[in-house]
Amino acid sequence: MDQQENRANKFRKAISQVDVLNVKNVASGEVYFSRAMLVDVSPTGLLLRVERENILSMGLRSTLTLSSIIGTSVGFTIEVMDTYLEGAVTRTKLEGHGTFVVAVDFREDAPEYWRNCLVDLLPADAEGLEIIEDEIDESEESYEQEDEDLEDDEDEDKDPDDDEKDEEDLLD
Repeated sequence: MDQQENRANKFRKAISQVDVLNVKNVASGEVYFSRAMLVDVSPTGLLLRVERENILSMGLRSTLTLSSIIGTSVGFTIEVMDTYLEGAVTRTKLEGHGTFVVAVDFREDAPEYWRNCLVDLLPADAEGLEIIEDEIDESEESYEQEDEDLEDDEDEDKDPDDDEKDEEDLLD
């Protein structure tokens, strides 16, 4: 399965507050960015947000586009995991106000199970967590309501003579 087909079959997970350090050209060792932030990740690759002040390469800093690094193999460290990754830059985009987005696909020899585990391990964006928590709260309320309804039904179905019989059985 090629990279394009694989991308179509996989989901992207929005990431919260995860930085990468020293995004550099693997072949030359030139550091492009001192720091970038993970925006989202999928089993095929990840998306980085880079601020202009974190661009170290003078050739990139003086341009309005990062298109010159498309196809370049880069390596970087995910700060919170202290994990070094390598991949190839596939797309770049200027978001505006000195902010760029850089898409990096994992190397082809990276095992699929490892890429899936990485997606699972990285923390989801807080907005996504709030939505999940709201759904959980609503479902707990409905369960509590169902429990109250069941207790009411049990009280209505119960024969008052049964209580007297139960008491007599206990006394005997």
